Amino acid sequence: MGPKKKGKKGKKGKKEEEAPPEEPSEYDTMDVPMLKEVIQMLRQQLEKAQVDRNYVQHERVSAINFNLKVSAN
Repeated sequence: MGPKKKGKKGKKGKKEEEAPPEEPSEYDTMDVPMLKEVIQMLRQQLEKAQVDRNYVQHERVSAINFNLKVSAN
């Protein structure tokens, strides 16, 4: 049995530099009531996007199923 091999030592990486501070967004300057309105609006937009996506997926599946039925005959 030969001598044990030593593991390779990893290279020392450069220290991570601090990220530059983020610029304030439009939401940082809003007061609480305005933020609540924005949250409600964004939730409505999300719900509409989910409904639209569901509709498109349903149409896609329907078209695929129709093509499968037509080609089976």
